[in-house]
Amino acid sequence: MKKHYKNLEGKSFGILGLSFKPNTDDIREAPSIDVIKSLIKLGAKVKVYDPVAMENIWKIFGSKIDYAEDVYEVAEGCDGLILMTEWDDFKQIDFKKLEKTMKERVVFDCRNFFSLPPRFAYYGFGV
Repeated sequence: MKKHYKNLEGKSFGILGLSFKPNTDDIREAPSIDVIKSLIKLGAKVKVYDPVAMENIWKIFGSKIDYAEDVYEVAEGCDGLILMTEWDDFKQIDFKKLEKTMKERVVFDCRNFFSLPPRFAYYGFGV
């Protein structure tokens, strides 16, 4: 992230996928927890969405972060979108619709899951 942003203070990030793997609500040792903690520590605002693990994340973070109802709401107004878990639901994202809601078209893909249009700044890494 530091390659794209000089400072994360006041930036807003949407996180897609919170569980340690798709098709579960299990967040034990989920990388999303460390990412959220780091973003908060650096002064960023965080909004999250996961098809089933939202309640478990609430138990850790409570009102320190925002919770979205769907993919498009999590991206609304964000400076960057971070994919942590590769849920099948995320394969169906309409990126034309998504980009209209984002403040900046920046995606950090921790699973190398997406194939994005070139109008997005894309950082793919991970498995």
